[in-house]
Amino acid sequence: MNKKIQSELIRIENERGVRVLYAVESGSRAWGFASTDSDYDRRDYLRGDVVWLKKYLYVLWPICACRWIERGLGPVPMEFTKLVNRTIDDVMLRFAIADLVVRKRNGEELDRAPRVPVTSEFVETELSRLAGSAPEKIGPPPVAELDTFFRNTLLKAA
Repeated sequence: MNKKIQSELIRIENERGVRVLYAVESGSRAWGFASTDSDYDRRDYLRGDVVWLKKYLYVLWPICACRWIERGLGPVPMEFTKLVNRTIDDVMLRFAIADLVVRKRNGEELDRAPRVPVTSEFVETELSRLAGSAPEKIGPPPVAELDTFFRNTLLKAA
């Protein structure tokens, strides 16, 4: 699988004229609800009356992570269910999300289906809210300092 992923990254680099500096396993595999036929997804948005149900899971994770940070709950966990349980207060929304997680764990691929209103409304509201609260850019990141910190951390761990 590793060679397949590397090949796909090279294809994307060549096709789009970009360089992939960092790739990370994400989605259902990392979040603890992979099914037997989980694949490696590219992200897109949830728009229209028919949506990719699994995309709800992929957009909800970062939204819940932001809410976790806003609530001061410490380091954000990778486990999706833990995130939802601590950051989603609406019972109907939690039920809708839990249904998607159970279906995904049971092997459903969660393809295109009618949008789930409670989930779509939450996603749209949160994305708008978060977009309005984005911090102003503070200049380029201190790449050299971060590289040094990263290398020193690796050396200490060795």
